[in-house]
Amino acid sequence: MKSDVLMNMMDQFLRGDYDPWEFSFDFPDELSGSYASLEKERPGLGDLLHADMPEICADFEPDEVDRDCTYGLAEFKAKVREVYDAAAQLTDVHRQAI
Repeated sequence: MKSDVLMNMMDQFLRGDYDPWEFSFDFPDELSGSYASLEKERPGLGDLLHADMPEICADFEPDEVDRDCTYGLAEFKAKVREVYDAAAQLTDVHRQAI
């Protein structure tokens, strides 16, 4: 299921098992075109992920340079964590990422 793939990607990233730079490109790519299947699997999940994650990933700047429209790793991780926690409630995922 697409929802499992995407939740696993976020979980791996939050645990430190997925390179942040690669995740920032891979996640939106995996998410692309999946709205209908996500909504069919878990109503509300497509809305949640498509509303926030592409922009969160696009605004990540790994060099941690202070820019108005981007953020570094700590803030990136915090934003992904917020979405992950909300998505976990929709997908019955009860594991806790670090």
